[in-house]
Amino acid sequence: MADLIKIYSLRKAHTTLLFALMNAISDRLKEEDVEQLNLSESLIAFDKELKELGKAIRQKRKTILTSQINKTDKVRCNIVRGLIYHLKGTILMPNDKKAAMAKQLLNIIKKYGNYIEQLSMNEKTGIIETITGTLQQEKYKASVQQLHLESDVAELIKTNELYLQYYTQRSKIMSNYVVGLTKTKRKAMLFQFYELCNVINANALIYGAKPYQKLANIINLEIAKTREKIKARRSKAQEK
Repeated sequence: MADLIKIYSLRKAHTTLLFALMNAISDRLKEEDVEQLNLSESLIAFDKELKELGKAIRQKRKTILTSQINKTDKVRCNIVRGLIYHLKGTILMPNDKKAAMAKQLLNIIKKYGNYIEQLSMNEKTGIIETITGTLQQEKYKASVQQLHLESDVAELIKTNELYLQYYTQRSKIMSNYVVGLTKTKRKAMLFQFYELCNVINANALIYGAKPYQKLANIINLEIAKTREKIKARRSKAQEK
């Protein structure tokens, strides 16, 4: 008798993709009478590793310095927003010369869209660096000075550099510790998944396939969908 569950290597699955698959299987198992299927112990062991993998993924997303990164990002977004409001207000003032200056400087910022603060953090870093670099150019210096924006521009440069410093430090921490932790937990999760599949296949051989057929079909379907996603990601990466 052929195995009910076809076991394929999921080694190339992205961790978040693997985590989603394991969660789907865990949810499906909980809909079954695991005691009657002699899968109680397997489910406990499976869920234990699933919980550990979830913790490792959350740790990866929230390492030391994440708080500082988020705070610094908020500050630089507020400065950009403040510059935009200041320039828009100046454009409405009766002083035509200053209004023209403000419009010119506002166009430099608006070149990158109306909602820079909604872009990804790393995208913002490059755009803010470009904007502040432009505002420091000789042809714009007089406008920046006359509109009293020197301190705002200087603070924006300082905050953007601080964000980049925190981000670089966090990347080093993640590569040295968190990535290794996730790999370890991922390996343990895969081992427990294969153990679960082997138990289901063995039980089907001992007790008959019928009680396990529906569960096996669903697990096979979830595995197939994940393998398709792996292939799609690989194809997309090769196209770049």
